[in-house]
Amino acid sequence: MLRLIFLSQAILYLLIMPAVHDYMDIVYRPPLGVAALAIISLLAGFALFNRSYVGKPVGAVADALPDLKPRNIVLAGFAVFAILYAYVSYTNGLLNRRQGSEAMADIYGNLPLIELLILRVYEIAFVPIAVIFFFSRSSLASRLSIAAILILSLPFMGIQDSRARILVMAITLLSFVKAKDFIVFFYKNTKIYVLMAVAVGIFVFMSVRRASSYARLEDYFFIEVVKRLDGLNLVTELRDYGLLNYLGSFDMKMFGPLISKIPFLEAGRIAKIEGLTSTKQYFLKTVLNSSRIDDSNSIILDPLYFGGIVGMIIAFVGLGYFIARSDRYIAEGRLFSSYAGLAAALAFVTSFSVIETDFITGIINFAQNVVLLFALVLVVMTRPTYRKAVQGVTDIGASAALATRPRSLAP
Repeated sequence: MLRLIFLSQAILYLLIMPAVHDYMDIVYRPPLGVAALAIISLLAGFALFNRSYVGKPVGAVADALPDLKPRNIVLAGFAVFAILYAYVSYTNGLLNRRQGSEAMADIYGNLPLIELLILRVYEIAFVPIAVIFFFSRSSLASRLSIAAILILSLPFMGIQDSRARILVMAITLLSFVKAKDFIVFFYKNTKIYVLMAVAVGIFVFMSVRRASSYARLEDYFFIEVVKRLDGLNLVTELRDYGLLNYLGSFDMKMFGPLISKIPFLEAGRIAKIEGLTSTKQYFLKTVLNSSRIDDSNSIILDPLYFGGIVGMIIAFVGLGYFIARSDRYIAEGRLFSSYAGLAAALAFVTSFSVIETDFITGIINFAQNVVLLFALVLVVMTRPTYRKAVQGVTDIGASAALATRPRSLAP
């Protein structure tokens, strides 16, 4: 499913919205040819992975597969953690996260370390905990309990002022669902349409409330939709100012803001206060000498700016390869077969399921998340039990059927 989700985002952010922006703004000329090449490279990465697996067994081939399940005691511990998170968020005025980038940078830069850890760890663990309980063989009572905890904590994540945050969570969760199962689920479960109607209603309500601050609906559409989803916005601005070299800049200074990712470091704390915590902010404040701290962007900018066209092709081929590999791992029913595999899959999807991110930041987040999530998995999951596997499975459909058979039939 991740392949379909990411490819859809790439087409929307790199082709459709830049083309609409081009149509609505007579002086805006995005490099659509470069974007098309990036999408072709992504597809090449998918194909490269598929070719590397031609003729190889797919799915379970051993006598038995380990099967990890969440501990029941985790519910109580996570409930306490959610309460701590809610308290820290409320006392620091973080219920509204749309206070401006400078204000948010000041708040986060001055947080005590323990409170910052509570915020970061909970927000990193939020989706993985949902995946662990909703997709593993946990009890219905456990799923309902964890769902209640997660839903009650949403207001403290600034969710009421951020439509994007809702979409990011939905995209990340859907990335763990097999595309075929998703289609069958829609076909056989009419209740999902009721839930979708409610979700769409909430999204539309928030959009209408935001649109009321604009004089014209066209202005709202251009600023809040077109420019917001234009993944070539910064690429185009850098090119127009002659600051983007298609042969590559190899500017090592762009990695400077990543010092903010190192904990317990004074330079990192200062970088957070100054709002220099990502490569995007380096491009805005240092390269463009702009007063902006935030703007629309996508994963294409980092490799294109640093390595030029060749660097972008390599990055997107590699990204496509690992996205396809993640999809295959989940489709084979191996998500809960090992601690390390589960942590790596969770870290990868949470770092790269959304195209509106910095490529370098995504890599750093993956490295950080895989360590944190491995520790989380060790605490949350029981010691592995075993379920019978199919000998010599060579068809992915048969393997997926094994992984998704009715839980009541599972040993």
